[in-house]
Amino acid sequence: MKLNDKDFITEEEKEILRKEAIDKEFTRLAKHLRSKSRIITFYRIALATIIIGGSIWYYNNRLQHEKPQQLSLNNMQITQTDTIVPLETKDVKVAKPPIYFTVFFLNESKHALAQFESNEKASKFCEIMGKMDLPATIIVNESIKRSKDNLQTQSYPYKYTVQLGAYNYDFLKEFKDHFIWLRYQQQDEYHKYRIGPFYGYSKSKQFSGKINLKENYILAY
Repeated sequence: MKLNDKDFITEEEKEILRKEAIDKEFTRLAKHLRSKSRIITFYRIALATIIIGGSIWYYNNRLQHEKPQQLSLNNMQITQTDTIVPLETKDVKVAKPPIYFTVFFLNESKHALAQFESNEKASKFCEIMGKMDLPATIIVNESIKRSKDNLQTQSYPYKYTVQLGAYNYDFLKEFKDHFIWLRYQQQDEYHKYRIGPFYGYSKSKQFSGKINLKENYILAY
């Protein structure tokens, strides 16, 4: 038997048949999914209808039981005297955090010189410090109470490790309890102050009598 060219399928025909088969399969799957979607939608609507219907029935049934109870209570003659209960009202006070006034050098904000509970005393301290040959001071409001405990374990800028002192005149006496990075040590009649964590004594200059606060009496370390 002799075969003709018509007995063979070309590549183009194969491609057409393949596309047709794919289209048919997609059509079948789409119909199947649509039918399932309709079934799911039906069950959803049915479930919602059952829930809504059950809620309405429960509400009506409860309302019917409450009406006879209300009628029976209304028919009863009940006399009740009003009693006045005094309510205790307490003023609620919100505790405000304490404010401390901390003194720093203007160009050194990490090491506090002293800390006060009043701005007036902090300003007076700054006034006395301002009469010495020291950098300008600034007062900063803080809510944290500072302590001078264990400060010797910390470093302090060397440029401010200086000593202040005077004979027979304790010019920072009223501020001693507020010092942070300031130290005091009395030696005979000499009142010695140190800005920095360690005590030291310099004999590079002697004083006699009281020292005028306007005079430069800083002893270099």
